[in-house]
Amino acid sequence: MKRGGPATLGDFGAGGRQSDTLIDREAAATAAATGQWAYHVHTSTTIAWEIPGTAATLLLKRDDEVWRLQRAGRPLGTRSTLDAGIAFAEQYMRQRPAGGR
Repeated sequence: MKRGGPATLGDFGAGGRQSDTLIDREAAATAAATGQWAYHVHTSTTIAWEIPGTAATLLLKRDDEVWRLQRAGRPLGTRSTLDAGIAFAEQYMRQRPAGGR
């Protein structure tokens, strides 16, 4: 495998002969680093992000002066200030660029 160039599936440990399918590692790395999340909408009590064209959403909701991060209606964590909540959401999205749980 050449450093910095295209790679085949065999370069990543796929069994058998190397695949002819090339993997653009630079594009994959960029996609993983930047993620697919996009700002969706906000109200006074909710900030929402989504992955366009999918059902993946992430909500930062305020309830009783506490901001809670939710994915698919399930709480992911709680922060008591908006700044900390947004930082928490950003960290979550960086760790899950494709929207996984």
